[in-house]
Amino acid sequence: MVHLLEYNDFSYPVCLDIKGSFDKINKIPSNLAFQTFLLDNRNKVIAIGNPIHNPNVRTLYLNLILSDSICESRDLIQTKISLPETIDMGVFDWSEEKEAMLIIKNLGVVSLAVENIVTSCGCTSVEYSRRPVSVKDSLVIKIKYKAESPGYFNKDIAIYCNVPSSPVYVKLSGKAQ
Repeated sequence: MVHLLEYNDFSYPVCLDIKGSFDKINKIPSNLAFQTFLLDNRNKVIAIGNPIHNPNVRTLYLNLILSDSICESRDLIQTKISLPETIDMGVFDWSEEKEAMLIIKNLGVVSLAVENIVTSCGCTSVEYSRRPVSVKDSLVIKIKYKAESPGYFNKDIAIYCNVPSSPVYVKLSGKAQ
């Protein structure tokens, strides 16, 4: 690893968690796409996802790194939300795109601000309004899944918003046949 970093003239800090201590404390998802993250100058995670495997994540990282000001979720006024932990897309034809709706209800006393939604692979995409969600209102997120081949699938969606537990994860599963 050191040789690879030196060969590519990479002079930034790299941490290898050989004993898994960081993972135990932060509950890093087992999905490889969510095991790479970007930290701010206070070592707070501000983005998660693998920029090598997902061009959208690469663009996000570049925008955050090159930005003069990064809006951190802990600086926002926090709210409370309600949403399902899992979405079962059922059984469907693998050659067709499958859609589902995720509804996030704002239960807090301030508006809900969704900063970003990151999917675990390019086969899953989301569409949603970027406007703040008023108290007691809901945000509808359209989820689209396009299978690459037949079989069962389990994907993760990370929702970055102004709640204490951000990012909030939703599991997406089903069977494409």
